[in-house]
Amino acid sequence: MSTLNIRLAYKQGDCAIGSILQHELMLDDCVEFASCIQKHPKEPFLDVKIHAKDGADARQALVRAFDRASKNLHSIMRTTLDGLDAALGGGRVP
Repeated sequence: MSTLNIRLAYKQGDCAIGSILQHELMLDDCVEFASCIQKHPKEPFLDVKIHAKDGADARQALVRAFDRASKNLHSIMRTTLDGLDAALGGGRVP
């Protein structure tokens, strides 16, 4: 089993990124357990723990989770802006 324990530091953001990241990690078939905890709302740290199955790489699971989250957020943004474009009568929002 591959285990990864890391503390991510970020300048802007909130605990929502932890929820998104944990969700994406648990969708990965190689991940047995994942937790993403912000211990205090005023601290810009996210503690991440990943247990990958035997033969799997926890670090690669983290990379895949960030990649999926990025693609999903981009898709949500594009869908939202397309709906806004339609509501404004076709004027494309950049």
